[in-house]
Amino acid sequence: MKTLLARLRPRLTIDRFSRSERLFVGLFAVGTVCALPIVFLYDPSIPGTYPSCPSKWLSSAWDCPGCGTLRMLHRLLHLRFAESFAFNPASFLCLPLLAYYVLHCAHACITGRGLPRLLMPVWMPRLILVMVLVFGVARNLLKMTGT
Repeated sequence: MKTLLARLRPRLTIDRFSRSERLFVGLFAVGTVCALPIVFLYDPSIPGTYPSCPSKWLSSAWDCPGCGTLRMLHRLLHLRFAESFAFNPASFLCLPLLAYYVLHCAHACITGRGLPRLLMPVWMPRLILVMVLVFGVARNLLKMTGT
């Protein structure tokens, strides 16, 4: 039983942070707290509200996997879940995992101990990355075929 649990635990530990890592997490938290009211108040669907997307500027036809995330966050903050999911399903589904990770890092920086670990295999982050890349390719292929 003990060996099974040892295999299920992630190999990397993030409970001990250096000073620069704590500074980064703190700045990220402050930036998020400052950005969310702006995203709530100003609709990204209105042209000119936010700067243009760099990948749209470079490719003009292709959507990156993150395309629609800002509009998704705006709708999510207004509790319009169906509209939010429609803008970017991949980001919508990854958001709880990202939120837990950020809370875990912040809690670890403040108290020195992280939140309870998610029992996730070591290969899971790689799988999530592959799924996001497949989503980015698939959404562009579907756009090209018109479906």
